[in-house]
Amino acid sequence: MDARNTIARGLLRQSVINMFEHARKDDLVVAPATVSDGLMYVGVLTEPPAVRRFVTVERYGATRIPARGIEWLGSISEHKLSIPLISSLRHQNPFSLLERSLFPEVLSVAYTNFVFGDRHCCTIFNEADDYLDRDAALLGLISQVSGALAFAIETKAASDNVDLVSLFLASIPIEYSCSQSVDIHSAGFNRYISSKLTPLMVASIVGALIYLGSNFPPEAIAGQLKEISVVNSPAADHDCIPPVSEATKRFLQTTPIEEVQRMCILARDAHARAGLKPGVAVKGGKAPRPEKR
Repeated sequence: MDARNTIARGLLRQSVINMFEHARKDDLVVAPATVSDGLMYVGVLTEPPAVRRFVTVERYGATRIPARGIEWLGSISEHKLSIPLISSLRHQNPFSLLERSLFPEVLSVAYTNFVFGDRHCCTIFNEADDYLDRDAALLGLISQVSGALAFAIETKAASDNVDLVSLFLASIPIEYSCSQSVDIHSAGFNRYISSKLTPLMVASIVGALIYLGSNFPPEAIAGQLKEISVVNSPAADHDCIPPVSEATKRFLQTTPIEEVQRMCILARDAHARAGLKPGVAVKGGKAPRPEKR
């Protein structure tokens, strides 16, 4: 028996092979920091395995260490992760493949809002600690309304007028609702996952309300409803964009303007106070300039 061929060395050898031969360009990499730092980082490999680069690290002096190029996309505190993901990160194998069931949780750190297979996900962050029950109620209302709108648009039963109470109380197939993960401690999040487009509609509507409420006085909001557009994905031609855009515009343009104004104020206040952030890009008309006095 070769004393050098131990289980630990075998794991290290396989990790090196996985890192420098099996991992492909554009694969995501999940890297925990030290236990004392308590952070998890998510990045994407920027080079194919054939590219060879070496780096030096102060701790190891002039020794040249083989490396792969990585673009870091995001990070999150470990105490906000699920137990299965934490266990996988602290596995004795330093470089291994995560279970597929953990992919959505990792993707939500890297991309906030995304489509993975038949799963649609959005994450609404609250970056400050002053998160109130009315903020949660606003998100709950928007989630329920988004599900009802997704169902109505998909079944071509959408109305020209939106009644928020009726939509909130609507009985819709359960697949249009979302499973939800919540951690509201600063910094926290509400994560929505569904097999339908509902989560992406949630992010789009929340983003539109924050934008309108933060940039325009209530009396000017009506004139902006046809001007704004929300980008929920870096892929401009993704199949989900047209229905999500349609649902957002339908919600804004068919809901009574007084109710839209009130929701814009609530979203604006939640954004300013609790750091509510849906991770979408909103474009619209120019905000009015303050009057000179």
